[in-house]
Amino acid sequence: MKVSIVVVTYNFEDYILETLESIKNQSYSEIELIITDDKSSDKTVSIVSEWIDLNRERFSRVIFLKNEVNLGVTKNINEGVKKASGEWIKVIAGDDILENNALKNYVSFINENPNIKIFFGRAQTFDDVFKKENFGNILPGKEEEKFFYKSLNSKKKWLLKGNPIPAPTSFIKRELLEKLFYFDERFKMVEDYPFWFKVLNSKEDIGYLPKVTVFYRKISTSVSAKKKDEEISISMFRFDKDFYTIVLSKNSKNIVYKWDKNVEFFIKDKIIENNNKKLPYLKKRVYNLFYSRNLFIIFIIFMLLFKLKK
Repeated sequence: MKVSIVVVTYNFEDYILETLESIKNQSYSEIELIITDDKSSDKTVSIVSEWIDLNRERFSRVIFLKNEVNLGVTKNINEGVKKASGEWIKVIAGDDILENNALKNYVSFINENPNIKIFFGRAQTFDDVFKKENFGNILPGKEEEKFFYKSLNSKKKWLLKGNPIPAPTSFIKRELLEKLFYFDERFKMVEDYPFWFKVLNSKEDIGYLPKVTVFYRKISTSVSAKKKDEEISISMFRFDKDFYTIVLSKNSKNIVYKWDKNVEFFIKDKIIENNNKKLPYLKKRVYNLFYSRNLFIIFIIFMLLFKLKK
């Protein structure tokens, strides 16, 4: 069985060789390698090109896509995935590392579970430099792991509250990606979370292989990284807001949940708009809005009880 690995890169000159070497050193042999670069401004493209020249023979096919403009994470992944010819697809970021037996373990799991079309492994986190003393926690944690053993409907309800799935460990059948029209490009910087809803809404279940398959690099705690963290946080908030409007609100009938989400987005919008300058005022608004919500709920309960008495 041929497996397509799609490596997604953007300014990963410090890490990309580790990622590529981890793919080359897989104990599984039938690999198609696709690398898609999203207009890197560092030496990523030249490093990848040189490495391909030296290692092309290892793979059944190698494709290196170089975007002429920056497309964003989701569209960049789709560009690579659409070129894949393998029956199964493994997407990996150009700063993460595949465990040596990852593909072999994925394929064994498929053979034991022939009806599965998407599943996940475990991810060992690490800080910056890849060495054992930098290892952190393993994803998913014990609590999040319970998600994979729940019913389809319960998984969907869990996703409404948060995302327990370690995306770097995904293994997806190409047929499923095609059927669901790939990752949703309306969400430029986050491809995974919206896709999990697509999967569950299509009545496909999500499987789980309880083995570490990926080493997931965590970002630095440097000053520049913290500044980048703030930018990412704002981007993630905008994603959350769009994601709620387009996906979550249509998958939930909980009025209280919808009220709370709208309050949350109103407040965060104002915090960003005012650059954190009006926090006391905003906290008061939060209190007033939640107080109003509680009064509304009490009123509804009172009316229901009144009708029952009649």
